Amino acid sequence: MEPTTSLPSLNWDDWDTPYLFFTGKGGVGKTTIAAAVAVHLADTGHRVLLVSTDPASNLRDVLGAATGEQRPVPVVAVPRLDVLDLDPQVAADAYRERVLAPYRGTLTRWAAAQRRAPRDCWRSWPGPRRG
Repeated sequence: MEPTTSLPSLNWDDWDTPYLFFTGKGGVGKTTIAAAVAVHLADTGHRVLLVSTDPASNLRDVLGAATGEQRPVPVVAVPRLDVLDLDPQVAADAYRERVLAPYRGTLTRWAAAQRRAPRDCWRSWPGPRRG
């Protein structure tokens, strides 16, 4: 049996999802394959956002272009392709702040109105109850 030198073409337009995820062990080519697929899809008319959450991302090396940090940037050489190096820790911290900030101090103010210490109020806090 002779070795295969190429893989059969995939028709990406037949896929039911607009999202593709490339996962696996380190060093197996996830970034290279993801970048190649992203360039192909952009070249065939799709708008593509290529995101890496790898702290040691090398998207800028693979694409030979600057990548956005926390905001997508267009790849000038590939119309319809934007790239983003997303730091998962920074993104998680920003999300946590966005969600919790409106409630910061609420328990303390409520506890003061009840004339109790916040640590003694958890049973009577007027929030959702768990069974």
